[in-house]
Amino acid sequence: MTIFKKKVRKGCKDIWNSWMVKDAKFVKGMPVSKSTEHIPTAIISYEEALSIYHKNMKLGKKSFKVHAYIHFYLDDQKFDGPSGVWNKPKNFIKILIHFDGCIVPDFSTYLDFPEAIRKYNYYRMFVIAYWLTSNNYNCIHNLRWNSDSFGYCFKGIAKGSTVAIGTVACQLRNPINRMLFEIGLYKAIQQIKPKTIIIYGGAKLSILNSLKTRGINIIVFKSRMNKYYGGTKNE
Repeated sequence: MTIFKKKVRKGCKDIWNSWMVKDAKFVKGMPVSKSTEHIPTAIISYEEALSIYHKNMKLGKKSFKVHAYIHFYLDDQKFDGPSGVWNKPKNFIKILIHFDGCIVPDFSTYLDFPEAIRKYNYYRMFVIAYWLTSNNYNCIHNLRWNSDSFGYCFKGIAKGSTVAIGTVACQLRNPINRMLFEIGLYKAIQQIKPKTIIIYGGAKLSILNSLKTRGINIIVFKSRMNKYYGGTKNE
């Protein structure tokens, strides 16, 4: 039997970031990794982190440190694109090393997207998570789901991982939205069995009290809007 070895043609470039998943274990096509055990004491947006980074670089403070995690609960164009965290991941590391860690980028998976795009965005989340954790950077898995993604949307998250959820703009006062949120969260808990869930945004949800009675640690960080409106928005 002849075994052919794959050869990379001269001049070829890895435009798919396959180098980021070297030695990864895959489930349902998603690379699997476990969140850090470290828990944030503060969370700031990627926009804020970028601003802090540039200000310190201009001042020549190349060894500055901020004790906060970076979140990506923002419009995608603010962290995705030609110079974003997916296309320039090594540039993101230059920023991340000055902070305590990050929550996995929250690439959008809206139901009106074609499924191929939604699945690709889940894949990108899990690739970044795997690459960061395998290189010993503090990284917490981000939970995102919709009704037709339960077959793969949690598959890149190892059991027992700490997970984070952004509730900003989820419109959870709407009974249907709240019901879908609770269904997805229960499915996530069944599959991942997290000990800790981090909430970014409004957290006046009865389901969270139920989870606390089951021994799950719930940590809440209010968003800027949530603080501004005294905790009445997005709850």
